[in-house]
Amino acid sequence: MHRINRPARLMLMVIVLFVMGCGDSPDERLAELANWSLNQQARQNERLAEQTKQIAEASKQLVEADAESRERLIESHAVLQKDIQTARTNIDRQREDLERERRAIAHQRGRDPIVAQASANRRASSSNKHSGIAKVNV
Repeated sequence: MHRINRPARLMLMVIVLFVMGCGDSPDERLAELANWSLNQQARQNERLAEQTKQIAEASKQLVEADAESRERLIESHAVLQKDIQTARTNIDRQREDLERERRAIAHQRGRDPIVAQASANRRASSSNKHSGIAKVNV
């Protein structure tokens, strides 16, 4: 059997005497204990209800903030998509401009040798005319 030391026994006796009371009948003590227990339960229920209310309010605020965030994200995404489309349009236009310029340069390169040859031929024939005249004068 467990031995209870003297201070522990003394405390146990004090508790028993306190529970039994000095002059109250057991029914009165039971009624007081029931009242006290009901009051404690009521206070706990009030605290629990308040906490539940706070949690519900916090949840509502969280849902609202999340919805607002999502809305801003969707708006930002739409703006970004518009900017991307504008950039693509500009790039396509610049590509078309470069292609036109490339074709013009290619056309000019194809034409320049012909013009150069015609010019050279004209100079040569002109030179022959001048040199023929010079021979007659000599």
